[in-house]
Amino acid sequence: MSAKHSHDPGLGAVARVRGVRERDSRIGLQQAIRVTAQREADAVQAQAQLDGAAPFVQGTSAQFHAQRAALAALAAQVQRSLDLAAASRATTDEARRRWQHDRTRLRAVESLLDRRAEARRAEATRKDNAELDDIAGRLWLRQRSAAETGAPAGGDAA
Repeated sequence: MSAKHSHDPGLGAVARVRGVRERDSRIGLQQAIRVTAQREADAVQAQAQLDGAAPFVQGTSAQFHAQRAALAALAAQVQRSLDLAAASRATTDEARRRWQHDRTRLRAVESLLDRRAEARRAEATRKDNAELDDIAGRLWLRQRSAAETGAPAGGDAA
């Protein structure tokens, strides 16, 4: 167990679990971003291919119908690519929301752990100060008693 969580082992376990979830959702978001970028690039490429198709100038009606069928297939490919890109963007948006949610939950637990550690440090400082005040008070009484009796204040005189 880490020293950071030694005073709050249960909360430390929660922090570790939430840390794993946050990391997993961050990795999922990164993957979704890569897939979205690839699908958007595919859509741009398909659209460029459709835009670059040569218009039918002359030829037989069979050639015209063949070119028209090829362009229709290319247009359908462009639409599929655009649909996949849109779906991928939606997936990326959901992955981003999940990661932000997991990150927020992790930060909440870490914040609680930090506040508890700070409270323990403040309590330890308060106890140390009280002990030092007690020591200083006893030393002052000793010196005062020694001054009144004329004995040395340093302790036992042998």
